Amino acid sequence: MAANPLPHPMLALGMAASIVTRTRTLVPGASTRSDTLRAGGHEIQLSHELGHGAYGVVHHGKSRGGTNYAVKHARTKTAKTAQHEAAMLDRVSGHKHVVPYMGMAQARSKCYVLTGLCEGGSLQQHIEAGDFHLRNAEVRRVFLQLISAVKHCHQRGVAHRDLKPDNILALDSRAETYCLADFGIASDRRQYPVELTGTFAYMAPECLGSEYWKNTYDTHSADVWSLGIILVKMITGRVPWKVAVGTRRNGDDLYREYLRDRFFIGDYLELAEEFLPLLHRILEPSPAKRISIDDLEKEFRACKRFSWSMEEIQQSMESFTSKAMEKDGDVEVGIVEELLKAEAEAKRRAATEKVLVELWRKLKLKLR
Repeated sequence: MAANPLPHPMLALGMAASIVTRTRTLVPGASTRSDTLRAGGHEIQLSHELGHGAYGVVHHGKSRGGTNYAVKHARTKTAKTAQHEAAMLDRVSGHKHVVPYMGMAQARSKCYVLTGLCEGGSLQQHIEAGDFHLRNAEVRRVFLQLISAVKHCHQRGVAHRDLKPDNILALDSRAETYCLADFGIASDRRQYPVELTGTFAYMAPECLGSEYWKNTYDTHSADVWSLGIILVKMITGRVPWKVAVGTRRNGDDLYREYLRDRFFIGDYLELAEEFLPLLHRILEPSPAKRISIDDLEKEFRACKRFSWSMEEIQQSMESFTSKAMEKDGDVEVGIVEELLKAEAEAKRRAATEKVLVELWRKLKLKLR
């Protein structure tokens, strides 16, 4: 039976949410079913598949009253995982930027977790669409929502442990409100055993067995690091490195460069100089020295500018291009040729700016 009666009170506020798929998202209607789920005295008709999760499948559900749901169901052998996610959701539900938990049900061999339905796509999709490119005000507006959501979770004693753009959903196509979703590996433990669980690019170094390795790590501090990587992704369209490991073996060259020179990230990813001190405190390799979520919220509110303007990018690009043309080597020459072609095209079509910037970053790394 359902843990909570339906419909959830959050629906009265017009809030909705969904479960982020971990593997792939299917086109609505690609897979259909006609099962009916009874939960809390309500009938919910399951229809097309929304995607596959780590331990089950997500389907679209609709009650007779017309309320839409995301219904995530798991096999019996993974029921404990579903129950854990339901417990974490129930604990943090009630915040406008966290998915509202709407109940749990068990039927035959399946365990169901019910939430509302977000239909505006993931933050990842909006980043890829260029919604935040050179838009400082939009970055600030949305990231403050994320800080608020994570701070709320921490106040409720829950660390998300898998913060990334795929797990943040826009409420609708207007993308004015974003909600934190997928609490599958969330924890109510402040100290957690070190294990390779999560998404490498967004994991703090202490979660990856770095030089700060201990038997356990602070889950709240690790969430702050993940927020920092998300922020860089929103501003620049990419993560700063693939994995925060600085060792020669299995390490990341860009992260090693960051450890050697913290200001490298600003020049490489065209980040505003006045923003760098705060970013350095967020992406502080030592968790004991990393900024707290409370201080992050306070200091981020004062930030107005995060990236260079396109004019600054073009000026710096011209300088680097001239420097590259003075160097010998087929690799540099090839990149310069691509860069010059992209620059010429960018003057005709603004849509190529993203390609231009990526080529320029490759050039800077070659010349560093």
